[in-house]
Amino acid sequence: MVKGKLRVVEVFDSVQGEGELIGMPHTFVRLAGCNLRCRWCDTKFALESSGVEMGVDEVVSKVNCGYVCVTGGEPLLQDVCGLLAGLSESGRKVTVETNCTVRDKGLDEFVFLYSVSPKLSSSGEGYDEDVLLSYLNLDNVQVKFVVCDDDDFLEVVSIVEKYGAFVRGKVVLQPDGMCSLAEYQRRLGWLCGKVMASKVLVLSDVRVLLQLHKVIWGNKKGV
Repeated sequence: MVKGKLRVVEVFDSVQGEGELIGMPHTFVRLAGCNLRCRWCDTKFALESSGVEMGVDEVVSKVNCGYVCVTGGEPLLQDVCGLLAGLSESGRKVTVETNCTVRDKGLDEFVFLYSVSPKLSSSGEGYDEDVLLSYLNLDNVQVKFVVCDDDDFLEVVSIVEKYGAFVRGKVVLQPDGMCSLAEYQRRLGWLCGKVMASKVLVLSDVRVLLQLHKVIWGNKKGV
């Protein structure tokens, strides 16, 4: 890759489909590559594509919204400092989505929100506990878990118990959305029931949120 270039899979405008900014108009910048291979990954095309080389100015010129989500894959595998600085300098509020295996404190000044997604046992992958703790020391972070089964759920409870006040109000749970709409509704109901039956999660202000884009468009790309 040419120095100063990014490998970009797609740039598109849509509403944010998940997390605390759900429903807000965003420009999404999806970068190529990831260091994980989760069983239920819903963006495998970002792993398989080498992307298109683009300069920072070119990417910034394609941004139409006040909120920007830099995602992947795992975007922090690339040198995104110039991109985040350019977006911040242009007045955009930047969310960075990361799988909790990479940390670069030099990016913090440019980030409005870190959306950190540690991978639970159902993924077949994992996360770095030191990296997670580093993110939890920030105020501008949400910790987003995909919960597929009882083992995943117990792991979330264990994490919330372990980190206590560090995670209060920061944890978002969602089920795997790679399924039919009817099955997705069932999974959401199951997860809501599990959370409401857990005193630990209720007292830690854990939220269950759907993936809005899955409900509207299914697993279509670029939305």
